[in-house]
Amino acid sequence: MEKLPQNFKVPNAEERKRALGSMGGTNFKVKKALENVDDYWVPINPPGPSDWLANEYESGQTFEEFKVNKNAIVEKGKSDTICILPLDKQMSKSFLKNLVKMCEAFFYSCRIKLLPSVDINTIEKIETRQFPGDQYAPDTPGLIQYNASKILSWLFRVYKPQNPRAICIIAVTTQDIYPEENFSFVFGLANVMTQAGIFSFLRYDPGFNGDELNEGDDGQNLMLYRACKVMTHEIGHMFGIRHCTFHECCMNGSNHIQECQSRPLYYCVICFRKLQYAIGFDVQERYQALAKVCQEFGGLFDQDGQWFQRRYDDLLAKFGKLQSKMPDKKVKQ
Repeated sequence: MEKLPQNFKVPNAEERKRALGSMGGTNFKVKKALENVDDYWVPINPPGPSDWLANEYESGQTFEEFKVNKNAIVEKGKSDTICILPLDKQMSKSFLKNLVKMCEAFFYSCRIKLLPSVDINTIEKIETRQFPGDQYAPDTPGLIQYNASKILSWLFRVYKPQNPRAICIIAVTTQDIYPEENFSFVFGLANVMTQAGIFSFLRYDPGFNGDELNEGDDGQNLMLYRACKVMTHEIGHMFGIRHCTFHECCMNGSNHIQECQSRPLYYCVICFRKLQYAIGFDVQERYQALAKVCQEFGGLFDQDGQWFQRRYDDLLAKFGKLQSKMPDKKVKQ
């Protein structure tokens, strides 16, 4: 069945402000981190004909709507771990190590546990099909794809009971995946109710469809950059954060690799507030950790790393001014 085009309207300033929500009762440091929105975040761009919002209806999700989802809120002392499960025993150890590093910084205050690798073909009742080909990968008909929805059910049934402290479990694979029959492929998929997710980085490989790297580009750095984006996007879904329709944001939906590539690595101010509410990280320490890991990875991470550093420096200046005015008191954490 052919999808009808969606008439997405870019939210105006008042709608974006309303989506961010009231600051009443908000922690002081968090409140400061939500200021100066226009200095750091830009409104979402109108979608092109092949982009996500031109083809998929999204109602948007305000901060207040997010708070209703109690399933996504971390229960201190009960759940504190994000589990990563590689579905390929030959996956690069250094690549997986870097995914863990990004996860530790991005979901600051959570423990990250890398589970032993599993061969995707050993999953019970796994469903596969041959990729029919589409406009994004016309040269790859016959490619074997794996049903991501079935894998999520397996993750919840097998791995959730084995990891009682897990907030969520995300699988990573080098195989192509699809969510259901009427989709040609998907970069990743997550279920907020079971808090299980999966992402594939097959299509992030610049050689997947014969793409040529520009001179000086690092193919491994490009794959890691794209993988970090979709990993943090899918884990965000497992915390109950829906696709962002307000700002340019890592939580925007993506219909193709060019759209995915155009998204920033960071969450917008609204999605940032949702994540902080869910796991309760120190806003300043998190920005510092993200700036550090982006600096370590270099290459395509440099621009986002500079953004994280600016955020950290801004908060450092704000909190430093407060302490200078109140020399005998400590700022509440």
